[in-house]
Amino acid sequence: MGSAAPWPSGATPFVFFERDVAYYANHRDLQDLPRGRLILYDDWQAVRRVAQRHLDEADVGIVTSYCPDGVIAAETAADSQSEAASVL
Repeated sequence: MGSAAPWPSGATPFVFFERDVAYYANHRDLQDLPRGRLILYDDWQAVRRVAQRHLDEADVGIVTSYCPDGVIAAETAADSQSEAASVL
């Protein structure tokens, strides 16, 4: 989430989905995103519709290289109704 720090003020807000896992919870670098929103989830299926709505309105969708739900998250981004680019 280090990429969120230099996010310019006035830029389009972003939404970051992160699986809430015990081994990472104690080392999470940011929990309060002044220009965005962090959504912690236990199961991608539980947040997939929320993610789809955000992607449908997004300029870009990014699935990180280390994403426990990378395949299904990439499918969600690819299914977006937005004309935005999906970056995998």
